[in-house]
Amino acid sequence: MKKIILILSIFLLSIATISFAGDNVIKAAAGSWPPFMDPEAPKEGMCLEIIRAAYKQVGYTVEMDWVPWARAMDYVKKGKVDIIPDIWVTEDRKTFLTFSDAYAMNQIKIVKRADDPFVYTGIESLVGKKIGCVRGYSYGDEFSKSDKFIREDVTDFFTNIKKLTYKVPRIDLTLEDEIVGRVIIAKNAPQLLSEVVFCDPPVKSIPLYVAANQTDRGKKVIELFNEGLGKIMANGEYKVIMTAYGL
Repeated sequence: MKKIILILSIFLLSIATISFAGDNVIKAAAGSWPPFMDPEAPKEGMCLEIIRAAYKQVGYTVEMDWVPWARAMDYVKKGKVDIIPDIWVTEDRKTFLTFSDAYAMNQIKIVKRADDPFVYTGIESLVGKKIGCVRGYSYGDEFSKSDKFIREDVTDFFTNIKKLTYKVPRIDLTLEDEIVGRVIIAKNAPQLLSEVVFCDPPVKSIPLYVAANQTDRGKKVIELFNEGLGKIMANGEYKVIMTAYGL
């Protein structure tokens, strides 16, 4: 009886292994975040171009599901998709996600109205401010855990820009990666670029990662990405992609 159970267990394990080996599609989900993630761009943004190139090196393709950020996180948690392509590490996320090697860097900056004399000098300078954030985003643990200011969440960055630049502003400040922020404003209302300022120094310089859940499959797809990333960095493909985006 024990021998039969052992044989059956080996058989089922072999089926699972074959099934995974034969499944050469990595399913991803995230929201629009140009130029890093852009459903309207020919190659759907820098992040996906790097990620697809990396997975191609190890024999996998990537299918993308464009959904709001919070939903993408839920999908990964529940195993409905394999990866979030563009994510930052936080202590909370470490408890349920597996992270890849870093493959890019974001500089998150406070955005103010051009006529606002406010000077950003660090978290202490934000005391009492109402700051527009994007629901589900993390801006670094120091910012996210601070109780010195008021956060007002919306679903996307451009909504915050509109709230910031109304005749009677509804928020004092917002924040975003400068490259992303400028692209979003230029796409939706280029005239507003002259009405806002991205403040130095950055709130945070944050490495960008791919993340999956902590199942065996999740850990495997991250291992595969790291392997492929190493290959495109070695063969020059990574540099070509980054240069094309001016990075």
